[in-house]
This record gives sequence, structure tokens and C-alpha cells, in this order.
Amino acid sequence: MPTSENISAILQSAGIVENRHSEQTYAEVRAQQIALLFRQLPAALTATLLIALIVVGVTWPAVDATLLLSWFIAVCLLTGHRFLLWRRFAADAPRAEQMDPWLRSFFFGTLMSGIVWGAGGVLLASQDLLHQFFFALLLAGLAAGGVSTLSSYRGVYAAFLLPSIVPFAVRTALYLDPVHVSMASMMLLFAALMLGISSRIHATIAESLRLRFRNLALVDTLSATKENLEEANSALQKEIGEHHKAQEILMKSEQKLRLHAHQAPLAFIEWDLAFRVIEWNPAAERIFGYSRQEALGRHAASLIAAERGCDSVSALWKRLLIDKHSAQITIENRTKDNRGIACEWYYTPLVDAQGRVLSVMTLAQDVTANRQAQERLNYLAYHDELTGLPNRSLYNDRLSQAMIEARRQGRYVGVMLLDIDHFKMVNDTMGHEAGDELLRDIGKRLVVCVRESDTVARFGGDEYGLVLADMADPRDAIFVAQKMLDSFAPPFFAGGRELFVGPSIGITIYPVDSDDPDGLVKNADSAMYHAKAQGRNNFQFYSADLTARAQSRLDTETSLRRALERREFLLHYQPKFSLQTGAMTGVEALIRWQHPDLGLVSPLDFIGIAEESGLILPIGEWVMRDACQQVKRWHDEGLRRVTLAVNLSSKQFRYSRLKETLAGILAETGFDPRYLEFEITESMLMEGSVAVREVLSDLKTLGISISVDDFGTGYSSLSYLKRFPIDALKIDRTFVRDIPANQDDAAIVRAIIAMSHSLRMKVIAEGVETEDQQQFLRSEGCDEIQGYLSGRPVPPEELWRRLRAGKTPT
Repeated sequence: MPTSENISAILQSAGIVENRHSEQTYAEVRAQQIALLFRQLPAALTATLLIALIVVGVTWPAVDATLLLSWFIAVCLLTGHRFLLWRRFAADAPRAEQMDPWLRSFFFGTLMSGIVWGAGGVLLASQDLLHQFFFALLLAGLAAGGVSTLSSYRGVYAAFLLPSIVPFAVRTALYLDPVHVSMASMMLLFAALMLGISSRIHATIAESLRLRFRNLALVDTLSATKENLEEANSALQKEIGEHHKAQEILMKSEQKLRLHAHQAPLAFIEWDLAFRVIEWNPAAERIFGYSRQEALGRHAASLIAAERGCDSVSALWKRLLIDKHSAQITIENRTKDNRGIACEWYYTPLVDAQGRVLSVMTLAQDVTANRQAQERLNYLAYHDELTGLPNRSLYNDRLSQAMIEARRQGRYVGVMLLDIDHFKMVNDTMGHEAGDELLRDIGKRLVVCVRESDTVARFGGDEYGLVLADMADPRDAIFVAQKMLDSFAPPFFAGGRELFVGPSIGITIYPVDSDDPDGLVKNADSAMYHAKAQGRNNFQFYSADLTARAQSRLDTETSLRRALERREFLLHYQPKFSLQTGAMTGVEALIRWQHPDLGLVSPLDFIGIAEESGLILPIGEWVMRDACQQVKRWHDEGLRRVTLAVNLSSKQFRYSRLKETLAGILAETGFDPRYLEFEITESMLMEGSVAVREVLSDLKTLGISISVDDFGTGYSSLSYLKRFPIDALKIDRTFVRDIPANQDDAAIVRAIIAMSHSLRMKVIAEGVETEDQQQFLRSEGCDEIQGYLSGRPVPPEELWRRLRAGKTPT
């Protein structure tokens, strides 16, 4: 086996200087020493357990059983811990720089093992000499066995040997007789001898590992040297071969060129100086339709040239022959079947050493599909894909152009925004395909209503914009708006059904209302919302107060959002009474807004805004929770079980999580749903029978009653009364106000009461303010009344105080 000095000499002779104390080598050697400790650990632990069992068997008759079992358990626990340490080491496979924590854990386990065995020798050996001699041999055997497994790293063997041997030797010597003193001396001498053997084994292992890593370094160096020599040899061979390959490449170049031309995906065509074909590849056959035999020798003008591109190609051909530079052009060509295609051409003249043009090489690519795609993209950039109408970008451009021309000519421009009333209902009930079909038909009707010089655009959704250019009189916009309203009168057909829809149109005039395009669009938008507020299916001109109203609406919406956070809302309660017994049967929760600056705000001034902005959902949830809590307290405090009526808005009615929200509020407040009644409008019932039936079914499942508020004011069919689970009808105050004097109103009220009772529904009359009204309703069999005669809406404290005092709220 070569020595360390031999290897160093070999390395130096090869020009390699070895760093014997390099940090990397030291770390790798140290890591291998630690790995050797762990590698031999399972066998050592197995032997330890077997020896411990032998000790238990030998010493059982002579030693206290509790002490012996305690020692054996300690051996088992320590052995298990070290076995788990070995398992974790094997699983983690740590790198050299991660070995320190593992070495400390192994050293500690070895030290504890030595202490446990030393304690066994001290505590378990009886005074019997033979017994003591057994433990001396046992510990000596353990020490001898551990020297091979624990010597790979310095100090680890000593950590086991000294605590296992020395305590027993000292205890033996303390007997002070010659036999015991001799035994102790031999044990200590044995320990010293084993430490020396361990040191030599450690040195041998360490040197072996160092030699191993040096050998590996030498192999790497020699391999690198071999690779360098091989590279030099390869370079020499390559240089020799290149001379031969140059000739082969030169010989094959023409063949490869023809092969590439044959396989190229582009049309490869070579022309002579008279513009006749002398080469024509398969790609040219595929693009232009002519075979190679048909194309060879033919002039471009009789082959692929289109009439519109001839002049451009002729000029380019002359320039090529004179300048002798490459050129590129995109022109229209024709195919064998006379189809027109767009091709991108790349021309390269072939010039000899004397500067003469021999021929012209061309590559051609059919870019018809690319051009069509680009034209499509350009179209979509300025047009609505669904209707084909201009989009907002093109609308803004045409509006700006119309304003420039009107300023020059002293004319007017009309700007219109149009929104389809109740379009969402079409989408929700019939699907988006039917909605798209309707939008296309509306676009067609609008185009018919204007001149060719005007613009009809679609902004998205159901919103359209119009530019009425070059108007002599602003009042001309009235005729166009009326024409559009009239165009909506005939039914539309979408989804296989007949539909009637109407528009809300906002109109503003340049330069009367604004001289800025954005300002005009904003004005038209304000006017359109004003048209919606006026009952829809009409047009309205912009006026300055519309902007003020829009700003006021925005301010109200902002204040509403803060009102929820600041707890500015409160509830008043209006009682309902039975006409037969006179007893209070329920209360209706009515929201009020205690504005910090405006005082008590009526719901008429903010509910519509809350509905449009979506704030009605959190506000409605607060109303339901607070009302349920309040009425539940009254029930708990002894008030008879009156019902609680809460108005449900259309947005709440369509809310997808309505059932979950209500169930949560009922569970949270503990309110009995049998005493909860929701008031909905007739229009909500007509938005879609399937969806409505599902919502009503969910409410009935929770145990909630349903009443129709303001009954009689709707324009829909009464068939919903038998289709839906309605519990009560509330006669609108407009029919109650003039009874019994007005015979028509009296007849309507009488009919509603009779119809409701025949359908097993309860009837409540709203707005009862006089004794005559009350007497008439009682005589006609009306069930309950609500109004100022029996009780105005009051705060909950006042209502409770009056009820406790036995007074009817007024």
C-alpha cells in the first residue's frame, strides 16, 4: 500500500501541488469518520441488548429485582434512543458541513451508555468474588468489542470506556484485599491498553481516509490531463479532416441548395434576366397551383402577376438589375384557378465576380390569412363584435370629427345615449343567446332611424350611443328620438318568443350644453337616467339641474355607506289591528335615517338609491336582524305573539344567498319564523315564474309568511295568485283613500276582499284614516287594517310604552 509520502511525491512529479490540510479534505475525512460511527451502530446496539439480557439472567438470583429491572429499562431506553438517532441519520444523509450536531448526539449517547454500564458494574455486582469477576470480564468484553466500532473518531471510544471501566475498578479496589486490588489494577491497565489500541486504530482509519481522498484527487487530475490530451489530438485530427471536408462541402453545396429549395416551406423561384422561370420548387406548386413543368420558361406576367401589381414589380425589377441589392415587397398575385392571394416576396440577385447579375433568386410566402386576420383585428379595434356597429373608440373619434365640422359650419351635433329598459330580465329569464339576438335586432332598427352621415355605436351591454352630425336645428334631435321610440313599438323576436322592450334616451346638444366630447357623453348619460326616472320608454334632454341631481345622488350614496358604519339607521313600527276583535295583530318595521345634518330622512328619499347601488342588501340585513331582536324582546316581556312584517326589495328577493342569510338571522336572534311576514310587490312576482317559485319555496320552508304589498297597482296578470304560495294581500292606499264615497274604489276593494277570501288569503287594508273607511272595510269582511286611524309609525320605545299603558298607538 503506498504511503502518504509516496503519493505526495507522485503528485509533485506530475506538477500537482497537494494541499494536505485543505479545509475541504479535512471536512470530508471528518464526515467519513463520523459516518463510520453511525454505520456500525445497529450491530453494537443489538449486541448491547443481548448482553444486557444475559446480565439480567445471571444476576437475577443475587440482586434486588427492582434495581436490576430499573437498570435494564435504562439500557433499553438508551438503546432505543440511539437506534432512532441512527434511523434519522440514515434518512437525512447529512452533508459534510452538517455533521457537528450528529457527532454531538452520538458522543452524548456513547457517554450515557458508558455511564449506564459503569453504573451496572457498581450497583449490580455483589460481594461474591465470582460475581465480581463476571462483571469484570463483562465490562472488559464490552470495552474490547467497542474499540473497533468507536475508534473512527478521536475521543468517542474514551467516552464509553472510562465511565464503564473506571467506576467498577475503583469500587473493586476499595475492598483493599490483594485479590481485589490486583483485579482493579488489571482492569485499569486493560483500559490504558485499549485506549492505546483505539488511538492506533483511529490513526489508521484517518490515514486511510486521507489516502482515499488523495487518490480520488489524483484520479481526477489524471482524467483531466487525459481529456486535455484527447482534445488536443481531436483538434489535430479535426484540422486534418477539415481540409478534406472543404472539398466535399464545395462539391455538395449545389446539391444541398437544390435540396433545400425543394423542401423549403416557402416558394423558391429563380428567374432569368428576362423574368422567366428557371427554377420552381414544390412550395411554389402548392401556393400558385402550377406544376414545375408548367411554370419553367414562362414569364411572370403570364403566370402569377396580378394586374394591380405589375407596375410595382416592374419598377422593383429594374432597380434590382441596376442596384444589385436585395429587396422585399408585398403584392397581390393570382393562382392557376384565378384566385387572388397576397404574397410577401424577397428578391436576391445572384452576382458573379465581375459584378454581372446572372439570375434573381426569390422566396415567396402566402400571407393572405395573416392579412385577413390583421384586417379582422383592425376592424374589432373599432367595432362591436356582436352587432358590427362602431364601438366606443370609433364613436369618440366620429364625435370629435362631427364637432370640428359643426364648429367650422356653424351647425349643431346631437349626442344620444340609449339604454334598453328591463334588458336584464331578458338575459335572466331567456338566456344570453336570446339577449344577444335582441341586441343585434335593436342595432339594426336604430341604424334605420338615422342618416348615413350619423353614427350608431354600441358601448357594451345594452347601452348604445348616437352621433347626429350636421344638424341645422337642435330640435331635429326630437324627431330622431321619436323615430327610435316608434321603431321599438313592433315586437322583437328572440329565443323563439315575441318580446316588447323600450328604450330610455338621453340627449345633449353641441355646442349648447358643452364643447367637450367627454362632457357631452356625461350630459347624455345624466339625461338618460333622468328618462329612466320619468318612467322609462321616453327621451329627455340634458339640463343643468340634472348634473346637480346626479351629484346629490352620489353624495347620498356616500352618506348611506357611512350611515351603516355609524349606526345612523333606526326602525319605527306601525301596528296592524284586527277589524273583528280590535286587537293588535302585528307590526310593520319601517326604516328611518337619522342623518347628522338633515335630521330624520324619509325612506322615500334614500331607498331607491340604496336599491340601485346595491346597498339595500346590507341595509335590509340590518333591518331584519334589528326588527327580529326587538319583537323577540317584546314576546319575551309578555306582549302577545304579534307578527312582524318586513318589506323585501327586488334586489333582496333576487339575492342568491337570501335563504342562508335569513336562516342565520333567525338562529342568531331566536325569532320564531311563524311570526315573520315578508311584504313583496306584484312586479317582483312577474320577473320569472321559475325563479320566483324557488325563492318563495325557500321562504316557506323557513316558515315565513308572504304578503303582496300595494296590491292592485300592478299591470300584470293575476294568475300568479294561484301559482305562488301567497298568504295575504295588502290593498293599496289609493283604493282606500276615497271609500266608501267613490263607488269605483269601493267596488275594487270589495272585489279584492272577495277574491282573496275565495283563494284562502288574508286581506289587509293600508292607509285607513277615517272611521267611515274602517266601518266599510269591517262590513265587507276585511281582516286587518293599517293606517293613521289605528296607529302611526312610532319608535319602539313609544309603541311599547303605549301598549303597556293599554292605549292604542296613534
